Amino acid sequence: MSTMLIAWSNCCCVLAVALMITGAAAHPAYQAQIPNGDAVERGGTPWPGVGHLHPGGGGNAENSFGTAFAAAGHTWTTTLCNAD
Repeated sequence: MSTMLIAWSNCCCVLAVALMITGAAAHPAYQAQIPNGDAVERGGTPWPGVGHLHPGGGGNAENSFGTAFAAAGHTWTTTLCNAD
C-alpha cells in the first residue's frame, strides 16, 4: 500500500471513532436531569443512554422511558417518576 493510502485509511478510522464517541455523549444534559441518571443499569450493564434501546444511546431508537421522557418535554416530572 502506498503511504498516502495508509494515511487516508488511518484518518478515516480516527474520524469514525470520533463520531461514535460524539454520538454516545450527545445528550449528557438529559442524563443529568434524571435522578441517578449517571448510575442507570439494565441487566447489570451500565446504561448511559438511559432512554435508548442501545446502551450508548444515539439515533431515535427509544425505549419506553425515552418515549415517555420525550413526551414530558425532556423534563423529569413527578408523573414521569410515578410511571417508571
